[in-house]
Amino acid sequence: MQTEYVYRYMSKEEFVDIIINHRLTLKYPGNWPDKLEAFFLKTFETEEACVELIRKYQNIYPNYSEMDIKSDFQIISALLVRARCQCWTKNKDDMLMWTERPDETICISIKRKSFERMGIKHSDVSYKPEITINGILDSFVSAERWVPKLITEKKKDDFEYENEVRIYKLPVDCDFRGCGIIADSLSDYLTQNYHWLKEKFKLEDEKIEFDPRDICEVLIHPKASTEFVEDIQKLCDEYLPSDIRAESSKLLG
Repeated sequence: MQTEYVYRYMSKEEFVDIIINHRLTLKYPGNWPDKLEAFFLKTFETEEACVELIRKYQNIYPNYSEMDIKSDFQIISALLVRARCQCWTKNKDDMLMWTERPDETICISIKRKSFERMGIKHSDVSYKPEITINGILDSFVSAERWVPKLITEKKKDDFEYENEVRIYKLPVDCDFRGCGIIADSLSDYLTQNYHWLKEKFKLEDEKIEFDPRDICEVLIHPKASTEFVEDIQKLCDEYLPSDIRAESSKLLG
């Protein structure tokens, strides 16, 4: 279920970057701690895993030639290596979200429709008991071929408490063919191509424009010091609309 407001818990450094430089920093999800992020792409890490992926894909599309499979996986690998994401949540002033983070943490809220006005793509994360290659490939089929954003929207249900809303950016187009690759097999080629893509695009962060005037609320970790709250209020006074007040969470009374 979509909610009107979404929230992001962040460090002071990120908050300052947003309100002064008017931008959000999106990251390659495969660099996040959750090993299941970018799970599909990670099957190209080794030739053995790639062989199994090719076999499962052939079961779904038995009429595909080796060239068809090669083309599909080259394109989607290139798209996903360049995908960049950022996590927001539906959880306002949530004790679990606070306790996972340092005392000097800030939570901002915006209306979800602000993303749409700024042209930022977003979607609620769907949670599954298991994240498997078969489940991901089934998503390709049900979506009439592969839709890259489906890969960014699935997480294991252990994390369902996060109620994540993910914003993301996908490239319009990009190079997808590794140059000068000499391979003994399709799986060998795709594995080499994947590592070539990572080297070419470097998995660097991407900055996207964000209007800090859309921030509706600024909350501070319930254990933050008075000095920290006052420091954040000074920043709000200088860079945000006059009605925005930095308030400490009241969850601890």
